[in-house]
Amino acid sequence: MKTLHFNAENILPEVSCTRKYLQAGRIAENALPMIELCHGIYLKHRDLFKPVLRYRILEIRKKDPPGLKIYFHENSYFSGKGIFRLLKDSELAAVYVVTLGPEVDERIGLLEDEDFFEGYLLNAAAGSIIESLQAKARGIIAEEASRRQGFRLGKRFSPGYAGWDLSEQEKLLNILNGRELGLRLTEAFLMLPMKSASGVFGFLR
Repeated sequence: MKTLHFNAENILPEVSCTRKYLQAGRIAENALPMIELCHGIYLKHRDLFKPVLRYRILEIRKKDPPGLKIYFHENSYFSGKGIFRLLKDSELAAVYVVTLGPEVDERIGLLEDEDFFEGYLLNAAAGSIIESLQAKARGIIAEEASRRQGFRLGKRFSPGYAGWDLSEQEKLLNILNGRELGLRLTEAFLMLPMKSASGVFGFLR
């Protein structure tokens, strides 16, 4: 298991992601000024961002097609149509989580009470940064896959997507000892801090 801490200065919001989180159309006249304003708000609050990636490479020990289960150990497995489809042709899987830390969530909540527009912009910027952090995670894990006898990464898949119940998030965080990073789950299995994301990649030949 590896844990990498990043300097927020080295992770910049992606314009396309910022558009998405601002819900600004590609040709909206006010899109560019809003994006620039959003990035400015990010720079203003950047010291709050503590980007972290934790990932673990797991050997797939057993596949159970009738039960739609992928086993890493006897009592450690993922189950569901979507995750089984993702990993059925893989020998290894990379499980990961990224987070920006609790201070970002706290500041967004505070701003939404005191200055809703700034809170809205910071929320959009943080969402974009999480996307950038996941792209960085993919690159790092892909390099490790390549070093392991030339594997390549399959598609990313996360709990809550088609065919993989969100409750499986608990298994994923247990595998990564997420509580050590300050991560926890709500009763609905959503991650806190909210500016966090998790997923799985299969290693393919």
